[in-house]
Amino acid sequence: MFRRTSAHILLACAALVAPASAARADELLDFLEAKGLDSIATVQLERLAEAATGEEKAQLLDRLADTVARLLDSTDESGELARLLERADNLAERLEKSPKADNLRVAAARARYRTAARVAESVRAGLPGDANAAAGLLTQQVEVLLEVSERAEKRANEIDRKIDPEKAMMAERRRAERDAQTGLAGVARYLAAWSLVYRGFLRDEPRDSARAASIFLPLLGARDQRLLPSEVSEPLRSDELFASAILGLALAKAPNAGFGEAERWMALLAYEDTHPSVREARLGWTMIAALEARAFAAAREYLAKLAPRGGAADWARGAAA
Repeated sequence: MFRRTSAHILLACAALVAPASAARADELLDFLEAKGLDSIATVQLERLAEAATGEEKAQLLDRLADTVARLLDSTDESGELARLLERADNLAERLEKSPKADNLRVAAARARYRTAARVAESVRAGLPGDANAAAGLLTQQVEVLLEVSERAEKRANEIDRKIDPEKAMMAERRRAERDAQTGLAGVARYLAAWSLVYRGFLRDEPRDSARAASIFLPLLGARDQRLLPSEVSEPLRSDELFASAILGLALAKAPNAGFGEAERWMALLAYEDTHPSVREARLGWTMIAALEARAFAAAREYLAKLAPRGGAADWARGAAA
């Protein structure tokens, strides 16, 4: 099995430098993507796009954007990630403000957010980390993400106006396109809000927290920035992003509205069908919210509740720091 797979990969690599018809090139790309060889597919796409013109070039660049976005979501090695981010930024600029470009911008922002969040959590736990560099990464993307969200929402509305229920197949395709843009707008806002939460941590800046809260609220169903915890959907809490948005709002409320308000939102995550990854972290993050609100007695109480649980040492380091 290993020898046959290795032979296929070698053949694919050899084909990269051999002249190929458009059909053969597509076959090769399909093969590479099917095997999960996005790094090699990227090289092939760049080579083909460089030689192409017109509509063919546009299609290849769109496909390249999808491939680079997948690589960004699966790469954590710092050197490789830095090279990918540079490639993604350049490609997004070439594609201007198209849907593919905006999808790539969100993938790049997600990668930068993962890096900065790790640094922020290390700094909070008293471990070494470049807080200024992490804050800079987050600053770089907040406005970009909000612009992406606005464009995606506008595209979704334009597509919605074109849906004709009497043309069933076309209507179904356009609904899928509309939903994709609505989803992109939501994810972009979600990442912008969490980027502000972590930048607020790193800079001890309550204004970042207030702005993050104003972005989270509409994601949870608020109208005109008005929402009570009792109005938040219970079934949607089983969705990880929705539950994480509740968590983000609670943390964003702490520095300005106080721990009591943050705790009210955190309590929503105790709902039994809340996504497990968020529900299980609730007590630890509630302690962090207490610290952000300078409610040290409450923070000690939550630290005591965490003591018998797995991962208690990590939360304790955060409390000590």
